[in-house]
Amino acid sequence: MEISSKSSFYHIQLKDIFKIIGVLLVPLTLAIIIAQKQRQQDVDLAAQAEQERVLATYLQDLAALLLNKNTTFDKNSAASSVVRAKTLTTLIKMDAQRKRQVILFLYEAKLIKRNSKYASINLFDADLDNLDMSLSESKSKYYKTYDIMDIQLRGASLVNSSFKWCHLDFSDFSQADLKDANFQYAKLSNADFSYAHLSNTDFTMANVSKAIFAYANLSNSSLSDEQLSTALTLQGAILPNYTTAPMKNLIINGDAEQKCSNNYAVFPSDWVLINGSISAVWHPQNKMELNNKCFFSS
Repeated sequence: MEISSKSSFYHIQLKDIFKIIGVLLVPLTLAIIIAQKQRQQDVDLAAQAEQERVLATYLQDLAALLLNKNTTFDKNSAASSVVRAKTLTTLIKMDAQRKRQVILFLYEAKLIKRNSKYASINLFDADLDNLDMSLSESKSKYYKTYDIMDIQLRGASLVNSSFKWCHLDFSDFSQADLKDANFQYAKLSNADFSYAHLSNTDFTMANVSKAIFAYANLSNSSLSDEQLSTALTLQGAILPNYTTAPMKNLIINGDAEQKCSNNYAVFPSDWVLINGSISAVWHPQNKMELNNKCFFSS
């Protein structure tokens, strides 16, 4: 009887001890969780501050170059090389929001705008993943599109980027990696996507008239047959259904000096190609057609 009482006593003591330990562990666990969250917040704030510092330094350095009257931005100039190097190293450290600021600065300074007085800065291999240049839903009620036409992003990495509601006519995305990108409602007339990776890209309601998709990977993209029919060329492209577009020449049978048209979908008849392939070169919009002659390049 005495042994049984002792056993019950010890059992009650252990149970009480476990309860006490449990009560003590709850605030201790909460304190650890709060401390971890605080440390993470401190790390995030430090990272944000560092990104702001890097961005501010980058913008100041480029502004100084632009304001220097002796600076030239020719294709192979030292200034162009410096801007490219600074831009690529800066973008690696930036989040999507600050990448947008960098691109807008370069575009508004006409450093990545085609046909500007400056040669376009080469952004080949630039890290622009997750870049969001889209017009926000609230602003799309008042503005039809966000105008960044003629932008030059050739060869850049633009995975999961968004250009929704953007006006991108005559822009250059050739050789760019645009997997999972969003071009919903974008204006892409005469844009160049040759050799670009466009798998899973959303082109819902986008205008791709006279766009170039030569050798692009369009697998599983949302481009409809109707949209594809308006493109200038699909030569060698992997289509949304994973088939390959035929290697079709844009010049078909003769009369190059005759029947030229401002309708870029119409080509002279009676041409025969012996070797290679032909692509059309159309007149800039601000120039008159010369002597009823067509111009082509191979």
